[in-house]
Amino acid sequence: MLIRTACHDDLIRVQAIADAAYRIYLPRMDRKPAPMLADFSRHIDKDVVFVAVDAVVLGYAVLCASDDGWLLDNIAVDPVWQGRGIGLALVRRCERFIRQAGECDYQLYTNVVMTEPIGWYQSLGFHETGRRTENGYRRVYFAKKNRVTQNPVMGDQVLVDQAIGKGEKMQNKTRGDNGWPEQYYAVIFTAQRSLSGDDIYDITADRMVALAQQQRGFLGVESVRGDDGIGITVSYWTDRDAIAGWRHHAEHLAAQALGRQEFYDWYRVRIAEVVREHAFVSDQVVGIGETM
Repeated sequence: MLIRTACHDDLIRVQAIADAAYRIYLPRMDRKPAPMLADFSRHIDKDVVFVAVDAVVLGYAVLCASDDGWLLDNIAVDPVWQGRGIGLALVRRCERFIRQAGECDYQLYTNVVMTEPIGWYQSLGFHETGRRTENGYRRVYFAKKNRVTQNPVMGDQVLVDQAIGKGEKMQNKTRGDNGWPEQYYAVIFTAQRSLSGDDIYDITADRMVALAQQQRGFLGVESVRGDDGIGITVSYWTDRDAIAGWRHHAEHLAAQALGRQEFYDWYRVRIAEVVREHAFVSDQVVGIGETM
């Protein structure tokens, strides 16, 4: 799958996706949803429109610039292709564009009756900022800030890609909180992203995290990446046999091969045993394991 900028040749397909994706809301409303009435030709000329393509257009996203910043004005995926990560890939492409434009915050709105996308937006980190009626539509407004943190290793601003630990925040883990062993293993993956495969990379990375969480011995994963494309991902495991099992998992092997072909200029993997841990949580420091 490729995500690219839309052109006028995509108009018929984009309009068809808007009609198909938003038709389900007609019984809940007294008029057509606004995306079904959108002027996509004007959007392509004046705004930023991305399309997800695999032989045909599968979904689209419309970004509009305003005095208040960037607005994700419209996003939809062909219902036949929903549930496969295409919407998430489009959102991430929009977020990369916004960051490249030097911005961080952006907004969107939807109709109050569209409860399904409201829940999805919230799961992506959007927070509600208000509700009002506009042009006859009862709308709920959301905003999101692309999360940025300071990387103590690389010394620059990086994006937080994942921080998953069986539902626990990594910085809050203690032996009593989540049952992690006193000693465990860390797989440290350092890599330089190539300039290709951005869109399928996001889908593959999300799938690998979800798959790793299902494996015996998996504890958690943290990942950061800088604007220069260099990233560090650390996954945590109970023992080396669990690490070996994950390394040789059939779907993971396929993703590794794709990484060498498409995603990375280089990478390095290190395996380390964690024998001590301490963390700062609010006003307390928690030490775990042997005293050094």
